[in-house]
Amino acid sequence: MQSDRLESLNRDSGDLSSATDDEATRLQVNPLSGAPDRGARRWASKLLALAIGLLLYLVLSGLVIYLAPLPSDFMESQGWAWKAVQWQVLLHTVLGLVAGAIISRYLWKHYFSVMRQRFDWGRLLGHLSFWMFFVCGASGLVLTWQAWFGSNITYWIDTVHTWSGFVMVPLLGWHLFRAWVRVRRRATLEVLPLLRSSQWRLAAGSSAAAGLLLVIGAGFALSSSGPEISTGVPVQEYGLKYGQGPFLPSNVNSSTGSPINADVLAGSENCGSCHKDIYDEWKASAHSWSASDMFFRAVASAMEGDTGIESTRYCGGCHNPISILSGSLTAEVADALEMQGKTGQEAPHSEEGISCTVCHGITEIQGSKGNANYEFTPPPRYLFELEDEDSLLGRLSSFLIRAYPQTHKESLSKAHYKLPEYCGTCHKQYLDESVNNFGWVRLQNQLDNWKESKWNQGPGSPETIVCIECHMPLTPNVEEASSGVSDGDPFGPHPGQHRNHRWLAANQAIPWLLEEDEQVNLTEKWLKGEYLVPEIQDKWLEGPAVATDVAAPESVQPAEAMEYSVVIANRKVGHEFPTGPLDLIQTWIETKVEDASGRTLFHSGWVGEDNYVDPDAHYFRSFPIDEEGDVIYFHNLWDMVGTTYVRVIFPGFSEKVNYAPDVPEDVAGPLTISANLRMRKFHQKFVDVTTDNSGLTFPITDLSSSIVEVELVNQKTGRAR
Repeated sequence: MQSDRLESLNRDSGDLSSATDDEATRLQVNPLSGAPDRGARRWASKLLALAIGLLLYLVLSGLVIYLAPLPSDFMESQGWAWKAVQWQVLLHTVLGLVAGAIISRYLWKHYFSVMRQRFDWGRLLGHLSFWMFFVCGASGLVLTWQAWFGSNITYWIDTVHTWSGFVMVPLLGWHLFRAWVRVRRRATLEVLPLLRSSQWRLAAGSSAAAGLLLVIGAGFALSSSGPEISTGVPVQEYGLKYGQGPFLPSNVNSSTGSPINADVLAGSENCGSCHKDIYDEWKASAHSWSASDMFFRAVASAMEGDTGIESTRYCGGCHNPISILSGSLTAEVADALEMQGKTGQEAPHSEEGISCTVCHGITEIQGSKGNANYEFTPPPRYLFELEDEDSLLGRLSSFLIRAYPQTHKESLSKAHYKLPEYCGTCHKQYLDESVNNFGWVRLQNQLDNWKESKWNQGPGSPETIVCIECHMPLTPNVEEASSGVSDGDPFGPHPGQHRNHRWLAANQAIPWLLEEDEQVNLTEKWLKGEYLVPEIQDKWLEGPAVATDVAAPESVQPAEAMEYSVVIANRKVGHEFPTGPLDLIQTWIETKVEDASGRTLFHSGWVGEDNYVDPDAHYFRSFPIDEEGDVIYFHNLWDMVGTTYVRVIFPGFSEKVNYAPDVPEDVAGPLTISANLRMRKFHQKFVDVTTDNSGLTFPITDLSSSIVEVELVNQKTGRAR
């Protein structure tokens, strides 16, 4: 019976803290052989040392991950420390799974064995340790699943994982310490030397295992190489036509003061693996195709031919930031591209236009002069982030970003993204002598328009509406990774929503050309004022963004001129209307007078069969001129010295256009006066010149309209005819 009892105890967990006092004493010496008992020797078990070593490593690596400072820029992210933290995340995850498999079976058996024994404070610590281990392990397993298979981790589960680990450590540590002391106190003289030796070997072995794993992570970090930040273009081969600044005549700067590897600037598609909603919106937007738009490339190529590839840096800061920041807008690269049958604007990754990284890598707004007055800082990069997304290394990088997103969030989300001045870095434009060899000329300027408008009542005013409220309205999430957390800023993101990245505005032409039907439809709704923006609905007037009204007499007599007016009112637009490249955009009033039979008596603003608009119509646009005084139609701004005609309507203002067509005698009343405000992104002459008279024409959007009837009265009787 005694032999059976001993064998039963030997098969137990081996934790002497869980035995009764008599059992603990009997476990020290085998009464049959006089040899030290296996229960005491288990303190020297290699498996136990490995298990405790793994736990110790998980604790230490968890502290490293939690306490490590985050890199502030690309250069810091390429340092040993940041790479070491990421390797610890990977090892922490893998070894956490291994440790869970090794320890869980033991703990489960151990836990239910002690439940039958006398309860005391030591066992209370054991109970709490067990459940904290279970919560920590289960939450870690969920986080691992989410980071590998999902689009983001759940914040509260991450918090539970972290704090359950913090609570578990002192509880488990005290529980093991009590076991350590209790076994020593109850050990016999014969067993005590072996017990001490076993315990110290356990401590040394587990510490060595934990230390070795930390060293392995550090070793991986030392052997890891990240992407090169420099393009490697020698200075003597890079054209500095406009001075020592590598990006002149654009105002853009980089934090490094030199060109940056294009691979570091690109990779928007990878962003879409988590932020699918935002990526899909951006992909259809003007920011996505700002450099691949066929008309931009045509104009930039003409500029390159007239004044050299370096001059196109003027455009590149806003339209083609990857090319300019990577040093690709230089003769050497342009020549190489020409050999491939490409233009100088088609450098690697230029097709991304304003990429996610470029826009979110703007760290400083340098004044308020426009023309890309921003500084770009390459954001920190995770391990393998530039690898193919579908490769194993690419998957590991995505896992790291999801599992440890703090650096990703902090480096790519800045408070100034909400400021109008941030948008104004590119939405304010001018020419100077370096570009046109003449002098300063004001071009589009949405920023200062807004600043002087009724929509700007000062920071914090409930009446103020800023750029992102209109052009990046809050949109419900489909993919959870797009979600934001409100920071109390009414212009910031809100739970379950994100700022829309379509940037709906006035360009319905290119998305139409690219067959982005949803973008076209939403843009037209936006132009008409039909796009609902709930967050500012109480500040906006109902109805069209730009209204059209006809003011006409109640009646008119035949054989007389009928005087009437068309009033165009800028009701909702936060800047002048129209805005943008006014020499390309075509906005005009079409008005028509018809009699009761449908016969047209007067028509202004018609569109001919060749898709050209009535030259005598009332336009809202500009006519730039060159030094010879000739009108520029090709957007060749490098030849522009001024304008002969500019017609726009400022926010809250209106324009009244008068008409006085003659009314014939042989008409049947009543007369119908109609007026439409029409817009087309590119006027036909520009399209024909650009596309070599291909026959391409773009859709026209009617922004608003008005119809009134005028009675036709008999000249003698005064009665309606």
